[in-house]
Amino acid sequence: MQNCPVFDAWSIVFLIAAVQGLFVGFILFRWRRGDRQSNRLLAWIMLLFSLTMVEYVLYWIGCWQRFPHVAEMSSQFPFLYGPLLWLYLRTIYTGKKIGRRDWLHFAAFVLAVALIVPWYGLDAESKRAVFRGQAKFPVSGQVLNMLVGFRIAHMVAYSVWNFVFIHRQPRVGATTRW
Repeated sequence: MQNCPVFDAWSIVFLIAAVQGLFVGFILFRWRRGDRQSNRLLAWIMLLFSLTMVEYVLYWIGCWQRFPHVAEMSSQFPFLYGPLLWLYLRTIYTGKKIGRRDWLHFAAFVLAVALIVPWYGLDAESKRAVFRGQAKFPVSGQVLNMLVGFRIAHMVAYSVWNFVFIHRQPRVGATTRW
């Protein structure tokens, strides 16, 4: 097993940003002032982005061989960003709380994770064999391509949805300063 290489300037900057994001996410999650639900939604967004950056840093410094279970950890997070941001914006602007029907926004994430479970279920040595090219990725290329296309469509749809929602809101009170 190889040692992790030395960090370069960019990987250090991204690691510091990720640690700050984790810190801010944990603080927001426990913050008692303001709307707790919106704080927690924003905390989840921060935590997911930070975990994604940690995964990227481990890749950039070549440590995936050492931490194989981190590989592809965040690949399905894009299915969470849009719904979390939508629910955050809706909570901020309208004050509406999350209900049972709102959980349907997370169905795409659950489906995507279910499709890639064969990768998540591999042991560390099997994942290392995939990295070295000695074994095949356990999910078919067609499924992976479909997931990428669906992920892009999902992000575009939620981006448009959130953009339209924001522009329909009146500019009064605290939101004027935003």
